[in-house]
Amino acid sequence: MTQLSEISPHKKPRRKHSPAFKAKIVRLCEESNRSVASIAREHNLNDNLIHNWRKKANASKSVIPAQPAFIELPSQVIDPVTRGESQTVHFEVACLSGILKVDWPIDRIQDSVTWLKALLS
Repeated sequence: MTQLSEISPHKKPRRKHSPAFKAKIVRLCEESNRSVASIAREHNLNDNLIHNWRKKANASKSVIPAQPAFIELPSQVIDPVTRGESQTVHFEVACLSGILKVDWPIDRIQDSVTWLKALLS
């Protein structure tokens, strides 16, 4: 009877595949009419490994990007001192009924952030 200590475990080290290689194999599976098993045999891979790569690739494609927390509005900077105007900020916001135009006092500009967030939500 053979004991466990007599068996010398000579395992092959795990192979690591680059993301480019994985993408190439996944693309080959998607673009060809061949089975995953035949592609796996051709590249000396386990077909379950390729199936896992395909699942991960499909999951990353289906991720819907979240709406950004900050929405940049087009703006134009005009120096009120050189134009002789009062210290205000002019907003033009497109809404369902047209364009909303607001001149906001520069000394209360912090309040405009709250107002714009409420308006745009």
